[in-house]
Amino acid sequence: MNGTARARRLQDEHWRRANRAHFRWKTEAEGFAESEPAPLDDVLRAGRCLEVGCGEGANLRHIPGGERHGVDRSRAKVAFAVRNVAGLRAVVPDAEFLPYAAESFDVVLLRDLLHHVGSRERALSEAWRVLRPGGKLVVLEANVRHPLFFAQALCVPAERGLFRSTPRRLRSELRGLPGATVRVETRQPVALRRLLLHPDWGSPSLGRRPLVRCALSRLERLCARTIPRAA
Repeated sequence: MNGTARARRLQDEHWRRANRAHFRWKTEAEGFAESEPAPLDDVLRAGRCLEVGCGEGANLRHIPGGERHGVDRSRAKVAFAVRNVAGLRAVVPDAEFLPYAAESFDVVLLRDLLHHVGSRERALSEAWRVLRPGGKLVVLEANVRHPLFFAQALCVPAERGLFRSTPRRLRSELRGLPGATVRVETRQPVALRRLLLHPDWGSPSLGRRPLVRCALSRLERLCARTIPRAA
């Protein structure tokens, strides 16, 4: 088995099961779920929207209108998403070979996906192919220069692709798409609530306490002013 096949097998095994707790955390958890739509400004008013790597469908759950489509390699996650996101149409292809005609969608979303695929260039090319002229390709990626994501890449084998994830690389990849007008922004310098309220290594119940929510908001604003933008 070559390196690419081993990496794909690792990803498939790690993300095979649907994670109900994670879905509820991102869509219902007080103190956290309300912050999840913030990076999706360009998607919330979409007409026909596709999310590549939709997982359990939490991002699409936050998009209130329009025609929503999702794809993911995990059959369990796709089945979960269809049951829990009203009106969602989801299938199980590969991000590098999307089963849609060219120019099919107004918006294509890739959130926390590129560092998991075998070929980032191929996944972006496919997303660009199915996007209509004048549409928006929205890519959200973690920045490995951030200490939390660097630690995640060190500790979780399925997250090792984060070592290839930097704003400079993403900007270069997007500029390689034919005819693309590229805007790259850095957001959420330190999402403390994502760490402290996480269902696996934090305590989501803390988000129900007003004082905790207030403290986290203030600390995040402070970090935004003090942490170097590159991180």
